[in-house]
Amino acid sequence: MKFTVFAKTVILLICLLVPILLLYTYANQANVDMVVEEKQQSSLNQFNYFSSQVDKNIEQLSLYGLTLLRDPSILHYRYMTDSTSQYEKNSIYLDILDKLSLYQSTSRWKNDITIVLPQAELVLSTMSSRTVYDEKMLTFPQPGQWQLEQGVSPTFSQITMSGMKNR
Repeated sequence: MKFTVFAKTVILLICLLVPILLLYTYANQANVDMVVEEKQQSSLNQFNYFSSQVDKNIEQLSLYGLTLLRDPSILHYRYMTDSTSQYEKNSIYLDILDKLSLYQSTSRWKNDITIVLPQAELVLSTMSSRTVYDEKMLTFPQPGQWQLEQGVSPTFSQITMSGMKNR
């Protein structure tokens, strides 16, 4: 069987085209796999960064309780007697509210801090709706756990000292 020049040219083109197509398919698949892997790595890196930021913010917020535990104004306010003048009580009260507002504004997250002094039945808070003492404030949420309420942001509570709560 004799092949014409045209048939030989077509066979030669097919023989050259098949390896080129195979190499193109292989290179294309390798590039697609590399892009998918890079995308996954990028997503993982973004998640790790977000996770570390969340951890840092939670750690910062939890340190507020420890800092407030040692704050002289709060300790002084907690142990005031009836003989303390109203001016001094109000002055320390406003100083504590200023500190709570400062703590609240230093975090990137929206947060509210509430201090409950059950002996004096007092509540110091950055939330204007939480200024009235209520026994329920001492029973929930459980210390060190997140509390979810319908229509309210998640809440983390930490008891910082006997009779004092940071929310």
